[in-house]
Amino acid sequence: MKIIKLITFLCMLSLFVFAKDKKSNYKTLSRDTLIVSQLLKKSRLHEANQPALSVNFARYALKEARKTNFTLGEARTLSQMAVLNLQYHSLITAISYQTQALNLHKKINPSNAESAHAYMFLGYLYGKAKNLKQANLNLEKAISLYTALHLNHGTFLSYKNLGEVNQHMGNSDAALGYFLKAKAIGEMQPLSNDYLDLLKKLGNLYSDIDSNNRALVIFNEGLNKSDQQPTHLRAHLDFLSSSGMVHNRIGNKDSALSYHKLSLSKAVQYAIPEERARSLINIAGVLKYDNAGQSLNHLNRALVIAKEIDNKPLAAEIYRSLSETYQQQNKFKEAILALEAHHNLLQTLIVINKSRESVIVKGNDELERSRASIFQLELTNQHRTFERNVGIFASVFAFFIITMGAYHFYNTRKLNKRLSETNLVKDKLFSVIGHDLRNPIGGITTMLSLMEKRDLDSQVLSKVSMMKKQGELALEILNSLLKWGQTQLQGIQVNPVSFNSKILIEKNISLLYHQAEEKQITITDNSLSEISLYGDADHFDFIIRNLLSNAIKFSFASGNVKILAKADEQKHEIIFSVKDDGTGISMEQLEKFKVANIEVAYGTEGEKGTGLGLMLCKEFVKANHGKIWVESNQGKGACFYFSFPSQAK
Repeated sequence: MKIIKLITFLCMLSLFVFAKDKKSNYKTLSRDTLIVSQLLKKSRLHEANQPALSVNFARYALKEARKTNFTLGEARTLSQMAVLNLQYHSLITAISYQTQALNLHKKINPSNAESAHAYMFLGYLYGKAKNLKQANLNLEKAISLYTALHLNHGTFLSYKNLGEVNQHMGNSDAALGYFLKAKAIGEMQPLSNDYLDLLKKLGNLYSDIDSNNRALVIFNEGLNKSDQQPTHLRAHLDFLSSSGMVHNRIGNKDSALSYHKLSLSKAVQYAIPEERARSLINIAGVLKYDNAGQSLNHLNRALVIAKEIDNKPLAAEIYRSLSETYQQQNKFKEAILALEAHHNLLQTLIVINKSRESVIVKGNDELERSRASIFQLELTNQHRTFERNVGIFASVFAFFIITMGAYHFYNTRKLNKRLSETNLVKDKLFSVIGHDLRNPIGGITTMLSLMEKRDLDSQVLSKVSMMKKQGELALEILNSLLKWGQTQLQGIQVNPVSFNSKILIEKNISLLYHQAEEKQITITDNSLSEISLYGDADHFDFIIRNLLSNAIKFSFASGNVKILAKADEQKHEIIFSVKDDGTGISMEQLEKFKVANIEVAYGTEGEKGTGLGLMLCKEFVKANHGKIWVESNQGKGACFYFSFPSQAK
């Protein structure tokens, strides 16, 4: 009985001390709220131009919020870290931070405006990651909360985000429906930049689906509304530019020029140099084919402005346009120089982005260490409290808990460090392959293509052509390695959508036209235009391109390559075939293809591949619930078949 009374007394004493500590926390809560809010404000102030400073302020805000148990401040800071990681291309980390923020908001109040905003931002991030299911789920939850709270602007933004996500995924019809719902809500509210941005996106969507007249109507509405207030000047200039582009696309060059010149006039009037340069670029684009001299003059004026304001992305874009215009005039030397300047600026931008991304990664690591450190301090504080109020037994027990926590923390930290080092090696490898190697080789092949068009000695021309082929082969190998490496490290990610196979087939025939033309090979596409597939469009694009490239590679000069497609109604799938009349495949290799991959071989004119392309084709077909097989007689050509679902399985 005495033991029970003693335990009861100790429990009451612990509750009293805990209540006293909580009371003291509430006294300082307003001060802590102010500190966290100020730190967050400073982080947002510097996020665009000083990422290192922005991350430091966010780190201090998170540390302060956790130290004082200010849960709402912790949730807001985690959202700010998600914003920073999104801005500097750490999308997976951004989703992780925003998920943590949402969980905290749900714990505080699952039905208030901040929870709705957390759902909306998380849905937007999933849309950026092409995860349509999670994006729709979170954005629809946001709409439900905003509607219940009668917050029309939040509902408007959620529908707008749903439209952007579906447009990003290629679902134009769904995107249009969501944009129109957002427009109906936005029309009932005071004019805002968000509504003007919606009009711009809606007009661009109409333009993308060849509804140019509707696009012009939307852009005209945007022009009229944005002209009402000086605060919407940039949006007004955007609408002028977009209207000019649509008129140029449909052949109304005079109207296009008038819109772009009006945009230039207003940019000069209100001293907005970047918009001046943009207007000059747009005018040059309209004049490109009719008056190349004036087009070059406008581009050079734009380049001077871009350099004056030190806008490297804009300058790189201008150099690219200059190269294309010089090439059109057969000024190949100037075209090469402009292209070299374009590539040099791109390399500079890559270096800048890498340094900023490294700052964010370092900040993430420091935040996690800070979180672990605070956790350790909390355990230590608990240990002291128990030691003071409960006595030796409680002290020993707390010490045991701390020791186990420290041991677990040590092991976890060691594993995290190894994982971080492995990720850095992986990221560095892909950076080298994806940027430091691919861009220079692409630039070399482009310059060699320009040299092929010049009047050169036959021997020199032959060597230039050979060098260009080797460069194209190297670039193809790099692209295959990069794609294969991504599937090995990240797994095959399938983003299923409904799409028209004919568009992708025609695109790849166009891309491989010069490769086929060199061997005088005729490509015939007998697939129907109305075939609709359901699966990953990027995977289908890769499969068609690789099978067509192989068919050309192993075909003899003046050969034929045929593409066929037939529907299997029972299995709800479409069977495609790519047939050539080239070298064919031996029985031994056919048997090997069923369980592994065909060995690397040379084409009819010595073309060599890596073998990775066909292996990836097999994996992509399997990931999309299809099958792939081949029929061939050696010396009489080969026919590759693969199936792709016509509806969701």
